[in-house]
Amino acid sequence: MDITNDRSGLEPWYVTGFIDGCGILTYHTTPRARQLTVVFGARAAAEHRDVLDRLRTFFAGAGRIYGASGRVASGRARRSHLLRIVRPIELMRVVRHLDEFPLQGPRAECYAVWREMVVVRAAYHRTAAPERLFGLARRLSALSSTGRMRRSTRGEPRRDPDASA
Repeated sequence: MDITNDRSGLEPWYVTGFIDGCGILTYHTTPRARQLTVVFGARAAAEHRDVLDRLRTFFAGAGRIYGASGRVASGRARRSHLLRIVRPIELMRVVRHLDEFPLQGPRAECYAVWREMVVVRAAYHRTAAPERLFGLARRLSALSSTGRMRRSTRGEPRRDPDASA
């Protein structure tokens, strides 16, 4: 089964390179319910939203695109857009692509851990073994160049809101 949509006009190796440069392989936790959501994201400047639209088409309509803002080094505000994919079945499209067209740089090791998180989440969906997922989350944070974790009051790992994968 082809996971891509030819209407995107994107070459598979371009997609892998874009993910290597602008992709986000991370997770989100909720402090009370000990829920962990595996997240794929890709950010682009507002003037390049069309690339995110095409990336979403490439992954057969997976995820949603949100408006975002941030600050550049000079301190000025900069508008951007974020493609965010969280559904396990849609995350598996990203996994299948990156398995066929693998990341080549240092992010490949982060991908291996993130991929395992996606597979565990897809296998167990709502009843995922939290300890296994949280253990993988700790490994992913340790591999991330800015991966800092902090402890919540319940003892589960939480992403530092200032850190990104």
